[in-house]
Order: sequence, then C-alpha cells, then structure tokens
Amino acid sequence: MDALLGFVVGGISAVFLALGVVFKIAFAIIGIAIWCVYRYVMQKALQNAGVRIGGVLFVPVLGDVVMISLISKGEKLPFFSLRVSPILSQAFVVLSFVSTCFFPGFLKIFVTVLGFVCNGAVYTRIWDLADDREYGHNSLWGLASAVFGIILFVKYLIMAFSSNGIRSAQPVQPLGQQDQFNSNLSSYAYVRYGE
Repeated sequence: MDALLGFVVGGISAVFLALGVVFKIAFAIIGIAIWCVYRYVMQKALQNAGVRIGGVLFVPVLGDVVMISLISKGEKLPFFSLRVSPILSQAFVVLSFVSTCFFPGFLKIFVTVLGFVCNGAVYTRIWDLADDREYGHNSLWGLASAVFGIILFVKYLIMAFSSNGIRSAQPVQPLGQQDQFNSNLSSYAYVRYGE
C-alpha cells in the first residue's frame, strides 16, 4: 500500500514538474514573440524617420549598439543640459545586459537609474528625429520614455503606422496626368525650337 501511494505521489509530482517545464517554454516563446514584434515596430519607425537599419536590430545588444551609432552620427546626444556621448550609451547597453544576467539587486537599481540618462538621451534623439526638432528639444519626452517604456512604444507605433507620425518625412508624389502632359508638351516645344 505504501509503495502504491509512493508511486501515485511520485507520478503526480512528475506531472506537475512536466507542466512547469511546458509553461516555462510557453512563456519563453511568448516573450520572444513579443520582443520580435517590438523590434519590428521599432525598425519600421526608425526607417520612417530616415534611420536605415536592417536585420541587425533583431540581434540582442548588437542591434541597440548599431542603432545608437546610426542615430547619433558620431555626435554627442543633447539631453537637458547634458551632452551624452554615444559611446557611453552604447556601453550602457552592454552593462544593462550584464546586470540583468549577473548583478545583484542593489546594483541593478544603480544601473536602472543610470539608464534614465543614457537611454533618455537616445530616446530624446529619436523623438527629435520624428518631430523634426532641434536636437535636445524633446528631452522631457526622452526622460519619460526611459522611465515608462510604454510611452516609447506608443511613439514607435505612431511613427511606424501613422501618416502624421514623422513630421520630417516628405513623400515623393507621382506626377498626375495633367502634370505629365505639361511636362511632355514642354519637352516637345523645346525640341521643336531647337530645330
């Protein structure tokens, strides 16, 4: 009887253990999917703002480092009264990844506070590019985006999918039929006059 009871308890434990593994795998897949969607929206938003970045954006750490290099163009990033070096922001990307994996809690808090400056400067440049503003103009929005990530994601959505999301974008309009006719007529008259 004791052996049977032990077998049943062991079987139940094994089932719960298996379910735990399945749930962990499912959560991991969902997390990766959400991250990929976020990166896709981010890539589209940046491209609409004139920052051409390819699939490297989907590479953890490296994608952010390359993105910061592209949006800064080697210049310091104005953030309120500060001028944050892009190298500092790139180094913070690596530090943030390392802290997430290895640092204890109190050091993670320090890294988070440091991120308000390093990330805030980067996000300010993104807001400025989207709104066609002088660099550093949107420092308050950059700080808000660093503190509350949802603000930046909403901005990315607007930049990526709204026709008013990028003020600096000037789409090329195709010639209408009348404009094409006038262009052809002018070319014909020029040729005739040359003869």
